[in-house]
Amino acid sequence: MAISDELNVIVCVCVAAVRIGGTEYVERGEPIQLRCNASGKYDPPHDVEWLRNESPVRSDPSSGVLVAKKIDAKYLLSVLTIKHSRFSDAGEYVCITSNQDTASVMVHVLSGMC
Repeated sequence: MAISDELNVIVCVCVAAVRIGGTEYVERGEPIQLRCNASGKYDPPHDVEWLRNESPVRSDPSSGVLVAKKIDAKYLLSVLTIKHSRFSDAGEYVCITSNQDTASVMVHVLSGMC
């Protein structure tokens, strides 16, 4: 009778991920809403930063720009809202986590004229 030892190894590969989604084409004056959903390797990142064309975007309620975030046990969700889009709001938006993971989306503001 042979004795065999069996060893089961479970490997968990935890990968950080950042996903961005939202309004890519918008008529001038309409709202833009972008969502950045980030998870960490073990815990979610503790913060995100938004950039538009490499310049920081910050909340400014007086101009209708709002940045909100929610941190859960597994992810961080940040929502960038521009209540009334202008042509100058067009460009590349990047979400950068505190872990330096990034995602980006191009936003186009249309004139609405045929």
